[in-house]
Amino acid sequence: MTYLKKNNWNFEISMDNYYNEGAPGFVEPPQAPVEQTNTRDLDRTFAPYKSTEGDVMGPEQIERFCADLGIDVMDPVILVIAKYFRAENMEGFKKQEFLQGMTAMGVDTIAKLRAKVPQLRNELKDARAFKEVYLFVFGFSRDANSRNVSLESAIGLWRLLLLPKYPMTADWIRFLEAREKKHDISRDTWNMVLDFFDMTKTRGVADYQDDGAWPVIVDEFVEFMRSH
Repeated sequence: MTYLKKNNWNFEISMDNYYNEGAPGFVEPPQAPVEQTNTRDLDRTFAPYKSTEGDVMGPEQIERFCADLGIDVMDPVILVIAKYFRAENMEGFKKQEFLQGMTAMGVDTIAKLRAKVPQLRNELKDARAFKEVYLFVFGFSRDANSRNVSLESAIGLWRLLLLPKYPMTADWIRFLEAREKKHDISRDTWNMVLDFFDMTKTRGVADYQDDGAWPVIVDEFVEFMRSH
């Protein structure tokens, strides 16, 4: 009951918090040990990617970082890496973000991180791990001093993250681009879109009920789907 009250009676969020914070009698499954990292090696690994503006890896350096990992800068696995870095935004990776993220992944060289990429990519296939990445991406992709994500950025990220999993994403994007009013995307809408696609993955919008639980834009999308 405490969790429900704390989360405005949102059952799903309450259940997540319940288990994340340690439910009574809940025992976490054993985790694979994280390898120890060497601080000196981490400093040497970051050094080639340091921009002239200070202890930060800027856009050009991130492109080189991705190339050295053998991935494209638009590969969604970079978002998994950014999540481990706890990066604040897309503009660059700060040295401290890089150091703590590499440590969390148990790697201290580019070669070790490159070898770990397949494991990180698997997080995009696991439902719970994918949701963590998806929720992280909202804050990571916002413009500075903005509460919302621009529609253009959101559409690009939905293409990257959701389209491979949910074919209806193409219709969602078509709907958004056809709307006369093109608003930025709020955190609530961003989060609920994933829940909506999960719910409609099997039967589409056939069982959708406008009960006030969904953002208005989702209701409008359902009307759009039923009329096309």
